[in-house]
Amino acid sequence: MRWFLIGYPALVATIAVVFLVQYFFCLSAEAWAAWVAALGTLLAFAGTIWLATSQYRLKQKADADIAHLVAARMSGELAAMIDRVEQIQARLTFGNPAELGPAFATHVFALKPDPISALGNADRLVLLSPLPNRAAHRIARAVGMIHGFSEELEPYMNISRWQQVTAAGREHYAKKWSKQIDQIFDLLKVAQLECVKASEIGAPLPTHEEIYGPWITDLEDF
Repeated sequence: MRWFLIGYPALVATIAVVFLVQYFFCLSAEAWAAWVAALGTLLAFAGTIWLATSQYRLKQKADADIAHLVAARMSGELAAMIDRVEQIQARLTFGNPAELGPAFATHVFALKPDPISALGNADRLVLLSPLPNRAAHRIARAVGMIHGFSEELEPYMNISRWQQVTAAGREHYAKKWSKQIDQIFDLLKVAQLECVKASEIGAPLPTHEEIYGPWITDLEDF
């Protein structure tokens, strides 16, 4: 019906234009052939552009739908990861300096995501790339920082090695590690908020009508 409403007036307008041109200019058959060929080329070019644009929009919509599905799954995992990062931040702030290195390193190693998990899986992060605020890139960066952080902390998992560090050295490491943990927290938090927003768009909470059926709205009127 929509195409009929567009195509019928366009057909009538085309016939009217042809009639008026022929009436005023009396074009020969050769001239009409040239004009029709030129018009056909123009329409073919416009159709190609329209088709490419339509396909691009459909792909964007499909990519957004997939991103919303993956975000709904990953938002909970990101929230759990953020909770663990906050625990590490608290240990840095209130922990015993004499045991800070080994305890902190152990917790960071526990934080390290499995490469095949949702957070470390590159295929899933690619699916999240349509999300705003570069959420997928920030997750990837946070995971990379955690892996690099783990390698840096590995020597200090030994308590005797940590006890050899001076008080000034321990304070230096505590400040450095605190800054890195804060950066990881910020990256994950922004990404998690975008995943929550995307999951609310892609999978909104059901309405009463969806749960109980359309008749519930009739009961609410009484």
